[in-house]
Amino acid sequence: MSTFFKLVALIAITFFIQPAFSQSVPKLGNFCPSGYRQDGASGYCTPSSGSARQVVKKLTSFCPSGYSVDGASGYCAASSGSARQVVPKTGNFCPTGYHVDGASGYCSQN
Repeated sequence: MSTFFKLVALIAITFFIQPAFSQSVPKLGNFCPSGYRQDGASGYCTPSSGSARQVVKKLTSFCPSGYSVDGASGYCAASSGSARQVVPKTGNFCPTGYHVDGASGYCSQN
């Protein structure tokens, strides 16, 4: 693998990796994901409880494996607490340790 692709993979992992726990996310439309509440006028949605599911922005009409469409929020929600970490796919490549996740626009951790 060329140095360029290794650098791209490192940048993707460093900046785009989706954490395996629930955290505040930008509000994408009129609705927050299920289990999240609007955080005042900040434009963010925050988990309303410790049981809020992990969410990732819906990039295509498909969600990554282990995730399902979360209503009209613009997010995909983890189907279980053990969902794999995902990163947005850059071009045709995934970082080392990840594989293309169908047509979701994401790479899933192996």
